[in-house]
Amino acid sequence: MGRGSGGIRRRGIGQNERGRRHYTSDLSVNSADVKLTYEKVDGGFNAIVSLPLGKLGLIPKPGTTQRLDVGYIFGNETGNTTATRVSWSNHSFSSGVTQDVPNEARLEPAQWGEAVVE
Repeated sequence: MGRGSGGIRRRGIGQNERGRRHYTSDLSVNSADVKLTYEKVDGGFNAIVSLPLGKLGLIPKPGTTQRLDVGYIFGNETGNTTATRVSWSNHSFSSGVTQDVPNEARLEPAQWGEAVVE
């Protein structure tokens, strides 16, 4: 998923004749539907992000597991460029790359973790 001009977009993955991946948008969610709360804690912060999963075509059932990853982009001190990226589960080389769109956009499902739906 990526952030577009109207909010969060669900992406489809395809492959061109050179074997390069490309992403197509088939659904968007208005950013007004996305809620974020956070609290500072020693050594960082805790965040809760809520979004309408049904609008993304996801209807998870309690007790099931979903494979996913969640990431955060930290800006530099002036807020005008990306300083670092971190992910909850993906710790591969690509997950921490900045200033390189092909690596930043790469989806790596093999690196995703599992979350239990409550």
